[in-house]
Formats: sequence, structure tokens, C-alpha cells
Amino acid sequence: MRVNFGELRMFIPKGESEFEVCIRATEGEWEGRIVEHNLSRVVPTLHLLHSWPSPEAALAGVQRRWRRLFPDEPEEEMPDFYEALVE
Repeated sequence: MRVNFGELRMFIPKGESEFEVCIRATEGEWEGRIVEHNLSRVVPTLHLLHSWPSPEAALAGVQRRWRRLFPDEPEEEMPDFYEALVE
């Protein structure tokens, strides 16, 4: 896992893909985004782009979507998405 502080995003490698996770404040709301980058595809795959009223709700929403994408991933291997939180 690497965190890019210049762009304030978290990148998580999974198999042949790399997932970009970002939670940020936008116009009074909090936007959560998960994008999959894979060299075998020309266009990245957007798995989540949603707004919530609080950073806690956005963090919970990103965690729920990650669980749906990777239901077999053990709890201890789940990334700490708090690192993707940008104010």
C-alpha cells in the first residue's frame, strides 16, 4: 500500500489491479471514491463515487463497498481507510 500525499490518495495493490481510494471534503459534503486501475483495461473502473454528510459516514461507506468488492478478505487484512481521509 502506498499513500500519495501530493494528490492525497491511497493506492492499494490487489492482484493485477491497483485501487485508488480517496475520501475528501467537497462543498460541505464528503465524497468517497474507489477506482480500479488495471493495465489490461484502457479505462479505469469506477467502483464507488458517492457523497455523505460527514467524514465518518464517508469512511463507513467506503468500507462497506470494499467489503462487497472483497467479501473473502479477512478483517485483519482490510486496509485502514482513515489514511485516505483528506480535509
